[in-house]
Amino acid sequence: MRDSKFLCIGLLPFLLCSLLLLALTMAFKWREIEREVAESTRSSLGDAGHDWAKVETFNRGRNVLLTGVAPSEIAKADALSIAENAYGVRSASYAGEIATNTTTRTTGESTNKLSDESTSTLIAEESKTNLAPAELDILSDGSKVTLTGRLATQREADTLIAHATRVFGAGNVANNLTVAESTEPLTDILFLQSLKFEGDQSSNIVASLNDDQLTLTGAVPNPALSQSIEQSAASKFNGKISNQLVVSVPIIERDVCQDKVNEVLAKGKINFQTAKADISIDSYELLNRVYDVARGCPNASFEIAGHTDNTGNFDFNMTLSKQRAQSVLDYLVEKGLSSSRLNAAGYGPERPVADNSTDEGRAKNRRIELKLSN
Repeated sequence: MRDSKFLCIGLLPFLLCSLLLLALTMAFKWREIEREVAESTRSSLGDAGHDWAKVETFNRGRNVLLTGVAPSEIAKADALSIAENAYGVRSASYAGEIATNTTTRTTGESTNKLSDESTSTLIAEESKTNLAPAELDILSDGSKVTLTGRLATQREADTLIAHATRVFGAGNVANNLTVAESTEPLTDILFLQSLKFEGDQSSNIVASLNDDQLTLTGAVPNPALSQSIEQSAASKFNGKISNQLVVSVPIIERDVCQDKVNEVLAKGKINFQTAKADISIDSYELLNRVYDVARGCPNASFEIAGHTDNTGNFDFNMTLSKQRAQSVLDYLVEKGLSSSRLNAAGYGPERPVADNSTDEGRAKNRRIELKLSN
């Protein structure tokens, strides 16, 4: 017992030294991470022309703090966006200032600063009321944008164009901006990121910024995209958002409707719960794409055909295939298709497309098909 006690006492310094060494190693590694994050952020900001921004990471790990004097609100917003997307950065915040012009009064040939603080503030407010609000319209199809409007300075315009180019890529930004004196500066540009999305030829969105309100107009192919754009903009814009987007229905030529439906179904499979007609949740997205195609074929009617493999009871399979087809019909009708354009049929194992003697073949035979019926 005594030997064990002395052994523990002898090991104690070793254990303490080991813990101290581990703590020093972790501290060194943490400082190295902070240094790398800071260098990455400074490099990204410098490449974008934001040399005014100072980067602090000490005791912040991967969280970056920007300080300094931003030339404008739009420059601050752009710098934050760049910092947040710099390599290794978890989040970015701003604790600096925004540059403001000193208010002056001209008397004869001399210009004297106003010494009375309240008078200076009053004159600044009066001067602000004489400024016209900035005007900005951004036309987007999801992959390209056109910037149109009137901004306060060329620096603002250049910053906005640079930000749009980083979001949409070089060659995807058209510039129709103008610069006019007596125009209020922009205060927010981060909402522009919400206008980049996976669209198609039917997507045509205009985001109009006027004072503290952002108005979304134009056409999108489905309600989900409208909601997604609004939610994304709301997370980045501090003012009011008016969503006036409308859902357009691109008309598909009847002769290609079948090809379009086949193309959608070839990318996935409509699944059901085992031995039941309940549609699996993971098939909803695929059915939504089928709905989008069918909605674009207003003069086409479809037969929804259910098929099974040849295992199990024949009568059960015939009934199950019809019930599954009916479930798909009900889903599409609930989405908005007219039931008069749809018919559910069950063929059980009678129309195989693969060999039922293999697992792979049986899996192919368990399927839902949509066929033009007019």
